[in-house]
Amino acid sequence: MVRVDVVYFTAGSGHVSAAVAIERALHRARPDWRVRALDLVDVLAPHRLFRATSRLGIAYFNRMLTAERGNVRVVRQGEKKSPARCGGARDGPEVRR
Repeated sequence: MVRVDVVYFTAGSGHVSAAVAIERALHRARPDWRVRALDLVDVLAPHRLFRATSRLGIAYFNRMLTAERGNVRVVRQGEKKSPARCGGARDGPEVRR
């Protein structure tokens, strides 16, 4: 039996969908194959340091991507808005971290 692992990384927005689409297409084309989509983070999760670091990194990346797409200004906790740092009414909503 042929075994195929479609490995993806959960950063961004299209990796999971693409991996699942490939997995389904291979299932249809080759029903006798064992095909599965695997998240690289889950594969490496038994290593505690990698698991913690990757989860935090992915969460940060996805927040920044969302902020960029939605024209959202990210404000760190305790930071005060200043006229030099923001453009006023044209700015999108804020996300506090």
